[in-house]
Amino acid sequence: MVLIKERLCHKRVIVVVDDVAQQYQLNALVGERSWFGPGSRVIITTKDERLLLKVDQKFKVEELKPDASLQLFSWHAFRDNKPSKDYVELSNDVVDYCGGIPLALEVLGSSLSAKNKSRWKCVIDKLRIIPNHDIQEKLRICFDKLDDHKLQKTFLDLACFFIGRNKEYVSHVLEARCGYNPEDDLGTLSERSLIKVNALER
Repeated sequence: MVLIKERLCHKRVIVVVDDVAQQYQLNALVGERSWFGPGSRVIITTKDERLLLKVDQKFKVEELKPDASLQLFSWHAFRDNKPSKDYVELSNDVVDYCGGIPLALEVLGSSLSAKNKSRWKCVIDKLRIIPNHDIQEKLRICFDKLDDHKLQKTFLDLACFFIGRNKEYVSHVLEARCGYNPEDDLGTLSERSLIKVNALER
């Protein structure tokens, strides 16, 4: 920590700290503003919004729009910014399945790269029944980091039964099942970017 401060306190720098999961990581790498010279910028990426209490600005990353999704997918599947002519419809099917989630677009694009149309169709049919293993494994890390069994259970209930349902309705059902008001659990899951409630409270 002292070394970072000594080397950078008089320099204008951009520091990017990616995928922060714990407060101690931030403390060790970017401790205080005085560690960096005037005009410096620190960019932090995290799935846990609670780690951003002392930042000046927050930017929540939204799902990619369909055009951007297709472009990202194409870079991984075709090494180009658009799909090959013969693969446009199949590519759109995969992009729809991914729902604008960059991780899913990258993983599926890479896994479909250099496969023929017949294999693409098989993969797409399989995705409708069985989720992609690589995506599941990467998302499982977020689930496993939920340190409370009740939070894991609430998350699974939401994912299995309540997607698109009204937040008030969901809260009432969860309260009846759990025996306590689930508002704190819902807030924690939202802060950790595991659930999202839209403007319509769904």
